Amino acid sequence: MGISLVTGLDIGRHSIKAVVIKPSKDAFALVAYRTLPIEVGILADNHRLNYQKIVKKLKELRKSLPLFSHKVAFAIPDNQVITKVLQIDSEFSRAERELAIYQTFASQCAFAADQLCLDYSVSDHVTTQGGVHYRVHATKRAPLLELSNAIAQANFKPIVADVASYALNQCWHQVAQSQHAYDWLLVDIAIAQCRFSIGLPSGEVYAKSWRLETQLNDGQEVVNSLRETLRSAMQRLTSLHQIEVKGIWLSSEADHCPDLAAKLSGELGIKVEPFNPLRLFQYLSTSEASNGYALAVGLALRASQWQERQHARVD
Repeated sequence: MGISLVTGLDIGRHSIKAVVIKPSKDAFALVAYRTLPIEVGILADNHRLNYQKIVKKLKELRKSLPLFSHKVAFAIPDNQVITKVLQIDSEFSRAERELAIYQTFASQCAFAADQLCLDYSVSDHVTTQGGVHYRVHATKRAPLLELSNAIAQANFKPIVADVASYALNQCWHQVAQSQHAYDWLLVDIAIAQCRFSIGLPSGEVYAKSWRLETQLNDGQEVVNSLRETLRSAMQRLTSLHQIEVKGIWLSSEADHCPDLAAKLSGELGIKVEPFNPLRLFQYLSTSEASNGYALAVGLALRASQWQERQHARVD
């Protein structure tokens, strides 16, 4: 059991959320979930940490989680990630390919290569010139290591640092697949931030995040803040990707999520349903409002799937 447990860790400006899952037959089972409020200023607007305070809070969280739930995945904000698509010769060996990706990316980036951490994935598309397209992600090394080290100092073991939009999209994929509704958006509302995600037919992720400039307990103000952004996104999905959005799954920290969903539905003229991400799992019960765990759930799912691939891989 201890080997297979994975914890998704959503470190926000107002709280830290954790979701612990494990593989269960052909699905995943929920083991535990926690929310720990944190003081304003521990995580600043520029994503800098008050290192000692965040370590103290993470240690407090660690003590409340199951014994073997030390392996964690955490999110990198999208605005800290640089993404490029590169074409690399398909005849290269693995070592040659990685070197070519590193050098090509460095030649196109304003930051020095030694200041960055890189990862990449290959697409299925092979060009007529015999090249392969790779999607490369990079983030600044210093803030990534600072957060990773803080997590490790709290007796966790970081195993995956994931792009926030990719993690949220994993949550979207799970609910879209279960309900056969690939033309619905997943909208996640935190205390000071909103984000949405949907998968495109090409397999790419369409996502956006923005600062919420109103109080979450003011339902109509939140609706007014969301309305134009979501309308614009739905118009772009229709014009650029031929997706007509038929509905929204709404994950929110607000206690009045059903009222918020009803108001937003009236403004946009489409179905809006409250969405509890924890209901994607097999579990016994939840004893608290648990609609705000979308990012933590997505992180846990992607990291658990990555862990299974690592164990199954034969080099």
